[in-house]
Amino acid sequence: MDQNRKLLLAAATDVTIIMMMAINKSRKTKTCQRKRRIWVKNWINRRLEGRGSLTMLNEELLIEDPSSYKKFLRMDNNSLEKLLNKVKVQLTKQDTVMRESISARSKLESTLRFLATGECYRALMYSTRIHESTISRFIPTVCDTIYHVLKDEYLKITLACIALHNFLATENHRYTELTGDEDKNISSIGQQSGNRSTTVAMQVRENFKDYFNSEVGPVPWQNKAISRHNM
Repeated sequence: MDQNRKLLLAAATDVTIIMMMAINKSRKTKTCQRKRRIWVKNWINRRLEGRGSLTMLNEELLIEDPSSYKKFLRMDNNSLEKLLNKVKVQLTKQDTVMRESISARSKLESTLRFLATGECYRALMYSTRIHESTISRFIPTVCDTIYHVLKDEYLKITLACIALHNFLATENHRYTELTGDEDKNISSIGQQSGNRSTTVAMQVRENFKDYFNSEVGPVPWQNKAISRHNM
């Protein structure tokens, strides 16, 4: 009996030591992870102190240089405010005890900058101080929201970018500077294995034809180009 008792005590002691080691290791791992997260987030969190390109956009460019503001977003502030009013409810999230949510304005401005420049999420992270994982989640949502709030009011062709174009073209036909493209010919496309269009492709072509011949779709130089046989 004494021998059995000793064996049981030894086994219990070993189990206790192993459990304590596991708990201690787990605590150390969590501490390291917590420290690492804080180290990564420090410079990102300074966005809340008024740092980053979005603060510059709203507190400097908007007030001091509206032309640069417009170039930054490819949209003037009046158009932005009108669009923001349409999407704000869908894009607004509740703040939590742990963190302050990204505002609907910041989400929209970041998305417009992404659409205007094609910058990768990481590049946007460094300029906006919003983490790239957060950006990668909200940009698709913002694009979907833009499309769904504009699709019934503006002609439907192709998702958010085209809906945005129609919105801006309707609000202000000079929303972007001319680049002289109206004097350039369109490159010819070579023959492609019989050139037999599918029914879907033909319908897309008809949709574009109707669009560019509507009151909303035409560009100023298209009739001149047609008369010169450039199209």
